[in-house]
Amino acid sequence: MNTKESCIICGKEAVWVYMPQGDSYYCDDCISNKDDIGCSCNWENVNDNRLYSDGKDMTDHLPEGIENINWRWVEQPESHGGKISKEDGYWITLDNRQRPYPCCEYEYSENGFYTFEYRKY
Repeated sequence: MNTKESCIICGKEAVWVYMPQGDSYYCDDCISNKDDIGCSCNWENVNDNRLYSDGKDMTDHLPEGIENINWRWVEQPESHGGKISKEDGYWITLDNRQRPYPCCEYEYSENGFYTFEYRKY
């Protein structure tokens, strides 16, 4: 009988896996929380459009939706690895539970992931 991978934090059925390692599995509850700043690969910046405007001031790259529901500013105190403030202009999209999405190196499977081992009964 084959089994499914479990979350390395709580033991529930895992639906996320960190692809570079292939052995770090997480359930949907443990992959992220509202206090996370998310991965920088998912950060957007309000000034991104200006980089491609050939010196012309283009419309800022502003988020859509409701702040703290659909998106929020990326903020981090210096004590947590480097100061990032709202004035830096970075924002991140939130999921339906107001959490940032995990790094782009995670794969999601609604049905979970089967183990590579088979158990004999």
